[in-house]
Amino acid sequence: FLEGKSRQVIRDKTDAMLLASDELNFERAAALRDQIEMLNSIQTKQFVTAEKAEDADVVTVVSDDHGRVLVQVLMIRGGDVWGSSSHTPKHAQDADVSLVLSAFLVQYYAGRDIPRRLILGQVPNDVEGLTDWLAVQAGRAIQLVLQARGQATQWLKQAMDNGQQALLSQEIADSQQMALLNKLQTVFALTHFPKRMECYDISHLHGTQTVASQVVFLDGLAHKAHYRRFNITGITPGDDPAAMRQVLRRRLLRAQQDDVFPNLLIVDGGKTQLNMAIEMVSELGLQGRFDVLSVAKGEGRKAGLETFYRDVTDVGIQLPSDDPVAHLLQRIRDEAHRFAITGQQQKRKSALQSGLEALPGIGPKTRQKLLRALGNMSAIKQADVDTLVATAGITLKQAQIIVQAFEHER
Repeated sequence: FLEGKSRQVIRDKTDAMLLASDELNFERAAALRDQIEMLNSIQTKQFVTAEKAEDADVVTVVSDDHGRVLVQVLMIRGGDVWGSSSHTPKHAQDADVSLVLSAFLVQYYAGRDIPRRLILGQVPNDVEGLTDWLAVQAGRAIQLVLQARGQATQWLKQAMDNGQQALLSQEIADSQQMALLNKLQTVFALTHFPKRMECYDISHLHGTQTVASQVVFLDGLAHKAHYRRFNITGITPGDDPAAMRQVLRRRLLRAQQDDVFPNLLIVDGGKTQLNMAIEMVSELGLQGRFDVLSVAKGEGRKAGLETFYRDVTDVGIQLPSDDPVAHLLQRIRDEAHRFAITGQQQKRKSALQSGLEALPGIGPKTRQKLLRALGNMSAIKQADVDTLVATAGITLKQAQIIVQAFEHER
């Protein structure tokens, strides 16, 4: 059924229902009848069925008055409309439609199964070259339908309608997001509209293997391509303000080179980290270039109880737990926290493995036990045999191997 062979499934179930009825197995016949009704209902409500069963994709470019562009794909399998998907190509605004369509087709069908017919809403660039490329990808000839007729016309209209609806939904979502960012600017009296927000957090294990995270939100949405992690060195273990100072200095010096600054810089850690951020901004002569905001965890570190600071002399702002601005800032802060923790865990795992994985008899499970019990490579190297056996739960032989391997570092 999921492969598009819905008619065959229904025929098979109908035959099975009739056989069950002939055998007086009415309970099974009733169950099969209900299944057939549900399958027919799905086709009636969700799918447009063609007179001729075939496999095809309908691909068309749609746009709106605001310059938004997307490519809509309608998948026809076994003569049924089996699915619809919307795709937003990058840098498509004001681009030639034929080029947008050609570029999309090449990206979309690279390594993907290609139906025998592609029904296109526009004429792509270099039809001949595109046809040859698709044939090579599919291992057979692919027909590009550039002038839809009959049933294909209905499919193309449905694809256009779906695309326009997707654009409308996108416009509504964008409008709501802009309203939220406007409210954020108003609530905190920000000088700059917070189009690009960057949030920083620090993570370490008992002061060791310190990692700082930078997450970026563009127009209120996570932009993971711009995320970064920073290894922090040369500070007193556990000195989070010094770690924040180092990461902000490195980030802002880079910003001065490539001229990519945040509109709103967010630090996790309350007034202490806010003060460090303000000092670094002043030291680099960047006052007024962007706004700075800090987030202080609430009592019990519960979400919804945070206090937000714009100035170290302020009493801070607490927002209602159901405030969408609070939710947005919590989401950004939590993402920075998650990204920092995963980075620190990866660094810890890498350090642990680099020192232990070469030892005979010390496999991945044993390394995990040691990491959970002792936390870092330094503690493992300093531990004696009894500590390793008692604390990490490894065998005496394994503990002896570890102690002997790092005896010169004790």
